[in-house]
Amino acid sequence: MNILILAAGKLTKGMKYPPCLTLFEGNFLIEKIFEKISSLKNKTIIVTINSTDNKDSHIDSSIKSLSDNIKFIYVNSSIKGAACSALLAIDLMKEEDLLIINSDEFIRYNFTDAIKYFKESNFDAGVIIFKSIHPKYSYVDINELGHVQEAREKNPISTYATAGFYWFKSKKIFVENASEMIFKSNNYQDNFYICPVFNELILKGLVIGSIEIDSNDYISFKPN
Repeated sequence: MNILILAAGKLTKGMKYPPCLTLFEGNFLIEKIFEKISSLKNKTIIVTINSTDNKDSHIDSSIKSLSDNIKFIYVNSSIKGAACSALLAIDLMKEEDLLIINSDEFIRYNFTDAIKYFKESNFDAGVIIFKSIHPKYSYVDINELGHVQEAREKNPISTYATAGFYWFKSKKIFVENASEMIFKSNNYQDNFYICPVFNELILKGLVIGSIEIDSNDYISFKPN
């Protein structure tokens, strides 16, 4: 499977290092994330990094020590959001399922169990969600079956925020629908995000499953 870790967000004022290098429970956050994906088999790991910040902080050198099987995409500051960064990585991906993870969030849930559930349910995509109303998150509205009906960025259309864990049944499903989202200019403040890609799947009748976790099992390192 393809695992894409998004760590290319530009550092904001007052930040010396990206959130993935935050100390958390005795380890750096990126180390904790690699522990979470360690049980996933036959994986291709790709990490996006901001090229400007990397020159100053050597972020790739820190991450390289965690695995021999990491490919990097160096993203410049003109790239408009996570979805665009993700599309830069498509040539490094295999024709398999794709897990996209944010590097400024941590989830206390077994990733292998989540993907097994999404696959066994024959979903076209899947997302982990938690209860919130804070507008810094992306949101989905779900039906009585837990299927995603709508997705919005930084807009609490429900009380279900996404936890930075987005699974797609195939690389092709993500690439085609992310490209269509960008073509339609479905953006938030001129940036294109991962969560709204789900809207394109929904328009085609594809099914997106969800797993709800307790809000205490989600830890955010996003700036307020």
